[in-house]
Amino acid sequence: MRRTNDHSVRTGFRARGVAVRTRIAQSKNQKPKSKIVLALLLAACMAWSSLLVAAEQGISVSGTGEVLAKPSHVEIDVSAAAAAELTADAIQKYRDSLRRTTEAFGKLDMKGLKIEQRELSFANSTPGGGAAGMVAGLVGGGAPAAKPQVDISRSLRLVLEGIDQMEEAALMETIGTLLDTARDAGATIGQSSSSSALLAQMMGRQAGSTSMVTFVVDNAAQQHEKAYQQAFAEAKSRATRLAKLAGAKLGSVISIEEAADASKDDASVQEQLITTIYGIGSKPKGGIRLTSDKLGDIPVRVTLRVRFSLGSQGKPSSDDEEDSK
Repeated sequence: MRRTNDHSVRTGFRARGVAVRTRIAQSKNQKPKSKIVLALLLAACMAWSSLLVAAEQGISVSGTGEVLAKPSHVEIDVSAAAAAELTADAIQKYRDSLRRTTEAFGKLDMKGLKIEQRELSFANSTPGGGAAGMVAGLVGGGAPAAKPQVDISRSLRLVLEGIDQMEEAALMETIGTLLDTARDAGATIGQSSSSSALLAQMMGRQAGSTSMVTFVVDNAAQQHEKAYQQAFAEAKSRATRLAKLAGAKLGSVISIEEAADASKDDASVQEQLITTIYGIGSKPKGGIRLTSDKLGDIPVRVTLRVRFSLGSQGKPSSDDEEDSK
């Protein structure tokens, strides 16, 4: 029995030794592979670092171009609304209000005037449910609570085209006629969209202090292209001046990017903030649209960030050679 046990123990030790030697041999065979992988990784890191260093070389400058655009038309937002306890009564009153408003502007027979029907809204409101109703509820007593009403409102946009061909005095009289006609017809003047109301609250303004008239440049693509050219020319002029101070020649363009500018969109900076946070608002579908609440030229601004390469002193770059020709 002892011999059998000794034999089995020796066999076990031999098997373990063979296994250990096999693992050592396998690890020796794997070392060359791991070294190759490590070498490839180091080469990739060195190549990436060289690319980063190359990207940081050169000179980076910015340039701004500005071209003025004259408004082509004016917009006035109004709304025809009605309210009643019963929906059917509210609909009938709304139709009468809308008809009265559209007929009033139709009788003007004004050249270049268009009426655009926009969104239709339904709301539930309670008469006296504002600040006055809250005060009455706190002090107690007073009249019983009023029944809720159905509010129906249609937003309308008055568009008067061709104002760039009008004298300022005549334009003021025309805008005054449109505003008075809207009031006489019982329409509400001013932007009634949710984004405009929220913007007024964020800016600490009351609903009555919002602008009633908007001056618009519909398509400023030509002015925008000129602003691009001015921005690049200014950036190149700055880069040339700095390269001369460094005793080098200005090379070709390595990279170029445009900085964001609020003037390219219909919305102002505050309205863009509201769109980003609350998802309210929309982008214009057409070309570059510019707006202002003041009568005057609207600036079209473009800011470019350009990186140029630098050539050695006394050796002109390809761009300089072309300019000299």
